[in-house]
Amino acid sequence: MISFISTLVGLSVFTVSSYIPTVFGFDNRNLGAVRLFYTVFVSTGLIYLFIKIKLRNQTISIVLASITFILVTTNINIKNSWIYAHNYNNELFGKLKLALKKDHITEGVVCIDNDIFNELSTNSNLIFKESIFYNNWEGPMLCEMNGLDSRKIHVYNRDKNIDCSTIFLYKNGLITKVK
Repeated sequence: MISFISTLVGLSVFTVSSYIPTVFGFDNRNLGAVRLFYTVFVSTGLIYLFIKIKLRNQTISIVLASITFILVTTNINIKNSWIYAHNYNNELFGKLKLALKKDHITEGVVCIDNDIFNELSTNSNLIFKESIFYNNWEGPMLCEMNGLDSRKIHVYNRDKNIDCSTIFLYKNGLITKVK
């Protein structure tokens, strides 16, 4: 019962958020919560089923150990892709900081065109939409983490904001000013 309630709590995030529950609509934090609670739900369901059909304890242990191994392996891969996405964001904003300094831009609305959907489809380090810079609310935190003043420089993804005073294209690890 606890794992069923946990799964509902994990899924209830969509009732109070604007995220669409698709692969690209999931935000990492939501996907992680749903994955965790669903795993707990499935595991307890299997234990309950095994007890009801009166399997031996050794059989139950072998099956649950196998399932745990598979889940741990996939969670490690997801953790690695989150770390890669974090490094990608820091590299992007580090290069943006240098480009802003080079062009003497100290304030305004800056947009980054990093073609996130191409990056997700061609980069094998990313499994789903990890937290690569895309949403507007991510900009201020990434600015502060990389030494930019988020009160003066407002950074958005080009797909999310069309009213930009300056646009930078980030492609193949290079950042260039477009507008």
